[in-house]
Amino acid sequence: MSVAMKSYIFFARWVLCCLLFVFLMQSVLLMAQKTTFENNIENKPEQQLTLELSSNNAKVNINDPVAFDVKLINTGKERLTIKSKLEWGYWAGLILVVKDEAGEQMPSEVFLSYHPPPERDASWYISLFPNHYLGTTLCEPAVNFFKSPGRYSVFAVYWENQPESHPEKYFGVKNLWGAERSPVESPPVWIEVTGKLK
Repeated sequence: MSVAMKSYIFFARWVLCCLLFVFLMQSVLLMAQKTTFENNIENKPEQQLTLELSSNNAKVNINDPVAFDVKLINTGKERLTIKSKLEWGYWAGLILVVKDEAGEQMPSEVFLSYHPPPERDASWYISLFPNHYLGTTLCEPAVNFFKSPGRYSVFAVYWENQPESHPEKYFGVKNLWGAERSPVESPPVWIEVTGKLK
């Protein structure tokens, strides 16, 4: 066998070994990633309350009204207590956050004014069964959210100002989604704003 043939065979075997090594390393990495992903899912605490946001249309003139619907959904396996009336405002616990395509948040005065009255009895709370929801609609002139034409992402945020112990202590209400739990954010919806301000 010639030296050239021996060199060719050696090179071919070397390339084959390298390819086999790369394939094995990829398999090991994929299995490690899969195990990590599954462990993260298993160890992740269940999000019992979710928020959905939708709009009446994806395109709106800046001079027209725009409507947003929100649903606060119990996606857990047990009953959960929330306020019996969803209300808009920083103090009421439900707002919309608007960002332009660059990710800059648009200021809005829509949610500044409302201060909810203090709770008087257990009727201020409602028990959501699994797969049940409480919803509301906000309809405002588009200019109250969007200052100029463009494309914007909008998401809703819900939180409870009262600690979980408050309604239980005063009204016997249990399992409140209270201030101790993280705020709930909806996935964003995209709105295209057209027209010129009148």
